[in-house]
Amino acid sequence: MFETFLYYLKPVAPLMIFVAAFFDTFIGTGYLLYGFALLATVGMMHMDGMVTVPEIIVAASLGTILASTTNYSIGRWFNHTAWVQRKLDTKPVRTLNRCLDRFGNWWFIVIGRSITFLRPSYALVLGLLHRPWRRFVMYESIIATIWVTFWAGIIILGEHIMF
Repeated sequence: MFETFLYYLKPVAPLMIFVAAFFDTFIGTGYLLYGFALLATVGMMHMDGMVTVPEIIVAASLGTILASTTNYSIGRWFNHTAWVQRKLDTKPVRTLNRCLDRFGNWWFIVIGRSITFLRPSYALVLGLLHRPWRRFVMYESIIATIWVTFWAGIIILGEHIMF
């Protein structure tokens, strides 16, 4: 019975990974979902043959890039409100903007992606700060793909570790 259920889920496994990666990174749900549970689930799907490593990398990368771009767009949209403008007119925000001007967005994206509780919000912050969209998408695409590939490697290595 359960094997039959898994058989019918196999064609949509990459779509499920895409959706899970999106909701893991999206600002509205990213704080509610736990990324390591997703990682374990994807690992089990891979071990069962439901999904291949390239499918994992493509689906998870696209899901997380879409979510981060959505978060960035939400930030850009709310940037124009008076309340947000008052909150952005502070010394720490001006310091952050100067650092981003000096060193670029890439380091902020790497740090935001590396710290679990910042992952859903770093793109929102970059959108609120009105950072260049094309540069954000370029860095986000590269860093998200590297990040997903790293964790896919953890899945593969985890299969070969004998306890």
